[in-house]
Amino acid sequence: MVDSPLLSVRNLEVSFHVRGHKHHAVRGLSFDLARGQSLGIVGESGSGKSVSCGALLGLLPKPAAIVSKGEAWFGGENLFKMNERTLRSIRGKAISMVFQDPMTSMNPYMRIGEQVMEPLRIHSQVSANDARKRAIELLEEVGIADAPKRFNQYPHEFSGGMRQRAMIAMAMITEPEILIADEPTSALDVTVQAQILGLLRRMRKQRGVSLIIVSHDLGVIRRVTDKVLVMQKGIAVEDGDTRAVLSAPRHGYTQNLLNAIPHSAKPDAFRFEDDTASVCLDASGIRVTYPLESRSFTAVNNVSFQVKRGEVLGVVGESGCGKTTLSHAIVRLVSMEAGEVYLNDAPLHALNRKALLPYRKQVQMIFQDPYASLNPRMTVHDIIAEPLRLHRLTHEEHETTAAVIDLMRSVGLRAEWSNKYPHQFSGGQCQRVAIARALAVRPDLLIADEPVSALDVTIQAQILDLLLDLVSRNNLAMIFISHDLSVVRYMADRVAVMKNGNLIEVGDTETVYRAPQQAYTRELVELGMSDDTLD
Repeated sequence: MVDSPLLSVRNLEVSFHVRGHKHHAVRGLSFDLARGQSLGIVGESGSGKSVSCGALLGLLPKPAAIVSKGEAWFGGENLFKMNERTLRSIRGKAISMVFQDPMTSMNPYMRIGEQVMEPLRIHSQVSANDARKRAIELLEEVGIADAPKRFNQYPHEFSGGMRQRAMIAMAMITEPEILIADEPTSALDVTVQAQILGLLRRMRKQRGVSLIIVSHDLGVIRRVTDKVLVMQKGIAVEDGDTRAVLSAPRHGYTQNLLNAIPHSAKPDAFRFEDDTASVCLDASGIRVTYPLESRSFTAVNNVSFQVKRGEVLGVVGESGCGKTTLSHAIVRLVSMEAGEVYLNDAPLHALNRKALLPYRKQVQMIFQDPYASLNPRMTVHDIIAEPLRLHRLTHEEHETTAAVIDLMRSVGLRAEWSNKYPHQFSGGQCQRVAIARALAVRPDLLIADEPVSALDVTIQAQILDLLLDLVSRNNLAMIFISHDLSVVRYMADRVAVMKNGNLIEVGDTETVYRAPQQAYTRELVELGMSDDTLD
């Protein structure tokens, strides 16, 4: 006799009504989840992954979102036919959810322990002392060291990985039958990601909880799930056993997702092999410290390296290792306690603010979050034109407009989009605008700080190929910062590994990946390249 599914969804349709228009976010979605099973739902942004899960728990915004059709059977009842009071008794108790960004989904005014306790106090008749004891036990179980002390801290006092662990503890404290995790590792380093995935697997094994993992990262889905459901534009285009689907996908969209993941070394056409190239950036002995209440914190400690014109240097390491601080020190966005930075032989470290201004255009940055780095009140034309005007690279307005149009076309944007605002673009399109702005002043050095970490895999692939092409065509030097080892391998000619502010290993990318000298580098490569081959 075959057991009936724990959760059975049939013909789910969700629509959004925006400014008089009806948008179909999910269409005809059906799937089953067995007891103790793990289901992965994958697809790009806008495919309907999160909307589907939000619909199950009544978490979609009202009245804009409407579940217009479908059934979701759980415990013999249709979730979509329940009133709010009944659904509330299930939400957070029988079915719990771990959200993508724990910093924004946690209450910044409440202590971590209070938030972990809250679902138990709401759904069970337990005393405050018993709830506290259970919360501390669960915090310890998910790997929070010194849990009794951490219990009284606030979310901002936790790292990203610790906040995600606390969210899992909060979701598990009521011992749910189903745990839905929406992009649980998208912003985490490879080591922390591995810990969170291991924690989810352990929770499933020890507690028998069924998992729904929503992600655009196929590596995550491969490691954790039994079954996978691939969504495109609100429709399930493929489903089945995870390994079978990801090893031999039938649908073209699934094939495109897999092909977009960097699996190889840097393409030969873009590989840097010019031994006679001049040194663009020469940094030596960089040290950056930040004052704390009773001591100072060394964010970057005696780091030295060079980057030649036409070369891409990848910088890898976990959050807090000093990657971004190092890049900010190079462009003088933070002060150095010690060190020298020469850009085309100009001593940037020794120049005052006024003397530094002419050299600003020689080095440009592309930041991680394209929406946050673009002024929302400026059109794309004005965003790209701003550095042209500031450095007086054009003199007449028609020259500025012509230059903006050329830059937009060079990064794959249509000229007719120049009067649009950032909110009218996708994340990938906004990142193209940021790249065009950086190229406007014809820099010699481009620093890209996690430029694709927030993008879907197909958009990510487009941006990576665009950057490689721009470096090759313009003979740029480039520093590419990322915690994604596969991406860095695809982009970089050499790689520098940072840990706790120190540069612990640097060398040719393939040499470092195949035969890392340091144990920490070896750990990063093993975790970050677990789904790739180094043949």
